[in-house]
Amino acid sequence: MHYLARVTLLIAMTLLMSGCGEHDESVQQPPVPPTEALRRDLQYIVEHKTVGSEIMTIQSSIEKLKETDPAKAEKLLAEYEKLDKSTGGQAAVQAKKMLEML
Repeated sequence: MHYLARVTLLIAMTLLMSGCGEHDESVQQPPVPPTEALRRDLQYIVEHKTVGSEIMTIQSSIEKLKETDPAKAEKLLAEYEKLDKSTGGQAAVQAKKMLEML
């Protein structure tokens, strides 16, 4: 019986220790293109007819878009200013307008 307890304890310790230690494996997500992020956030506003924290990511995505398509980014930025001041149904209409620009 004493032997069985030692074997069980040894197996338990081995199992516990096998999960310990540093793991250098990290999963890198590919960056989301700014147009895709804009589309996602604007679609949310259209569907829910409300503007929330996504307004900050919309502005950030427009800034990133300036690097690849400055003309489109400037047009979207002008519409973003209107969206930022909108609420409810007006926000949904403005977001839909911006979606069509993408």
